[in-house]
Amino acid sequence: MVDPGEEILKAPTNGVTNKEITDLTEENLRFLVFNLKNEEGNAQKIANKQEVSEFITDRYKATLNLDNLVVENGTLKITGPLITTEDWNKVKANGDKTTAYRITVLVGEDKNKKAVKIAIYQDGKAVIEEI
Repeated sequence: MVDPGEEILKAPTNGVTNKEITDLTEENLRFLVFNLKNEEGNAQKIANKQEVSEFITDRYKATLNLDNLVVENGTLKITGPLITTEDWNKVKANGDKTTAYRITVLVGEDKNKKAVKIAIYQDGKAVIEEI
């Protein structure tokens, strides 16, 4: 919940929501997410949509709607809100609430193939940022 009169962090109105990414497909779309560790617990795990959603649910008791993040014909598209304001507040409860929550998009299983970041704002909207 947001207190009445409290300003919420909003996505930029001119933010990019479609980005052509060479070799990206729905099948090889992967992510790096802060605190999502590998099996040894010491490095970021490369994760698919389902793993990212499950992590956000388990760790923060919040829902991240990655169904609104799709790849069509080599273009990454944000088609709608990725999170509610209430759930964003849960994710950022112990973090910096003056900045967006960001996840890194990878092309496949190689950490060196970072494509872009998805910046998710308190208003639920997200934009694509260059790395």
